[in-house]
Amino acid sequence: MRFAEEHPLTLEQGGRVIRDFIEWESRRDRGDLYTPAIREPKLAPRLLNTRLVHRGPLRASVEQRWRLRDADNRVDARVRFVLDAGADWLRVHVTGVSAARDHRLRLRFRTDVDGGRTFADAAFGPVERVALQVSEEDATMEEPVPTAPLQRYVSLFNGRVGATLFSDGLTEYETEATTIAVTLLRSVGELSRSDIVERPGHAGWPAPTPDAQCLGPFDAEVAVMLHGPRTEAVIDEVERASDDVLFPLTGETLRSALHIPPPVHGVALEGIGLSFSSAKESESGEWLVLRCVNLLDKESAGSWRLGRAVREAHLARLDETVLTPLGASGDKIPFLAPPRGVVTILVR
Repeated sequence: MRFAEEHPLTLEQGGRVIRDFIEWESRRDRGDLYTPAIREPKLAPRLLNTRLVHRGPLRASVEQRWRLRDADNRVDARVRFVLDAGADWLRVHVTGVSAARDHRLRLRFRTDVDGGRTFADAAFGPVERVALQVSEEDATMEEPVPTAPLQRYVSLFNGRVGATLFSDGLTEYETEATTIAVTLLRSVGELSRSDIVERPGHAGWPAPTPDAQCLGPFDAEVAVMLHGPRTEAVIDEVERASDDVLFPLTGETLRSALHIPPPVHGVALEGIGLSFSSAKESESGEWLVLRCVNLLDKESAGSWRLGRAVREAHLARLDETVLTPLGASGDKIPFLAPPRGVVTILVR
């Protein structure tokens, strides 16, 4: 993967070329904390400058300074694009200061995935998202919004290619044609309003919420990865990449470490398409609870490794009720995860 330094920025990988792949979207929002009411464009973006920060070979980065404004409102932002050697994704860091009220600010990422299906990460793995269709009668109560929630990532897939946007804390997205839009700021000033057509009447107690205008500094981080169509291997690739993107390895100096410390083996999950969910003490305080999710539509064989001998292991329900015993070999606990299944194991 590489990206060109000139404006508009061009993202290239494996013969795939996406020119001018990001776009600002600023629109007026007349809504409240319950319901957005998105209206006409609000702030006009203007690129102030583009500069090369790092040339490589280990890291390449380009930074752009933007100003979005109208007669009364203004947002200043810096966007830094970071590509590390060997990485299959491009990081995008956004920092800025907002002085705009009643406003929704989004970054739109263009892809080359036309006619794609949308899969967004949720509590127990990615699920396919489709636009909500309601009857005319239900729409008079409240119009469904085109946005949807995500946890760590959202992907577009067609039969040939795919693209994923990883989000570190931004939880609202919208896909449209080949574009993934992610919300950076949604600025409103009321808990509930009664004068918006999207939802007649109040949804809650009418009260001002001035802090919800989100005035002042803001920052965000996302990453974009181009990959193949939705296969079992790609599902596993995206899941593993999410950990590398959101929990990167960092190096620190320990001045007190006079000798190289011995390796420490912690809990490890093995298996194609298996996603780590939790490792915690049981509510009773008697077990270690290990939980994972099978992201595939077929059974997957997996195992937990603990780095120490296992005395006892059992399958359990989500509420930690013991079900059936599992065989353990040394520090390894093998198991079979059903299609799209959640597997909870109690260990001691």
